[in-house]
Amino acid sequence: QETLFWWRHQSDLLCFDLPLTSELLLADAADAESRQWWEVEKLTEAGNFYAIFKPAGMYVVTDERGLWEAAPSNFIHVCHQRFRMPGCDEPRQRGICHRLDRDTSGVQIFAKSWEACQHFMQQNSSHRVQKEYLALVSGQLGSQDEPAVGVIDVPLKKWQDFSRRQFGSVACAHEGLPAVTKYKALRQWYVPATGPTHFWGKGRWFTLVQLRILTGRTHQIRVHMAFIGYPLVGDQKYSAALFEQDFAIAPRIFLHCARMEFDDMDGQKFVAASDLALDLQASLQRIRFLALGAEASTERRGLLQILTHSELSASVPDFLRAEMALERRIHVCCRNC
Repeated sequence: QETLFWWRHQSDLLCFDLPLTSELLLADAADAESRQWWEVEKLTEAGNFYAIFKPAGMYVVTDERGLWEAAPSNFIHVCHQRFRMPGCDEPRQRGICHRLDRDTSGVQIFAKSWEACQHFMQQNSSHRVQKEYLALVSGQLGSQDEPAVGVIDVPLKKWQDFSRRQFGSVACAHEGLPAVTKYKALRQWYVPATGPTHFWGKGRWFTLVQLRILTGRTHQIRVHMAFIGYPLVGDQKYSAALFEQDFAIAPRIFLHCARMEFDDMDGQKFVAASDLALDLQASLQRIRFLALGAEASTERRGLLQILTHSELSASVPDFLRAEMALERRIHVCCRNC
């Protein structure tokens, strides 16, 4: 396109939407409940692709070191050790089609050949790969004065410090690239500052959010949600002020790639889904019981069970509303803009 943001001034030419998978299908789509906290699992396989469950804590890097380093935290190496995949010796990508951040769990796609990998990359660059995530954010998203479903259309610019050790993205109106995220609030919980969370000083809202990204910019979901005032729980980079409090309920950033869908080389739909990672299920269980003022259960539940046993929206007594006010500031903007 001559202009990157053509759709803003030519809405009559806008012929696509960002449909979200239904809540029931999203929660019940995984072939089996997640069984592992830390190990990789094969989710599904088709003629040209594999879908592997990536646990948090493993890195995905496609440089020389990332492709071939024999380390237990190298996701590409571990997958080729666990499963016999045809792309093991392919020198350019070793089958890996895209990259999840180290602390993000969920669906990771491998191609069986270089041709299949190129096919996926072409689908991805033309925004034909449907990627849906689950995230827990701070705040009551979808309250009476704000919609529970929305689209964030904010351009992002990647940055890196001089030592090249820190990187991320900021919202930048002048030099940023198009970035579009659709969100839907699924469940809300209010956790008072009592008992194990007394050190918070005041109660906090949490919202479980389903997200679909049209583009794949660096840290896109994390930046976009922080931009509108609802940062991800456990996000040290874009929500540093709440990071210590978040560790009382979540062991890492609460972000999980739950579902991916795209056209295979033969025209058939390739769909891969993963149940919410077990450590994040435990976090949701803890929040549920803290909100109810009850003892946390050790019973394992999948996402479907957690949603079924949680109300669509939470309510709190009027005398607590004063402490619910969340100061929302934009922290991720380009200083020049």
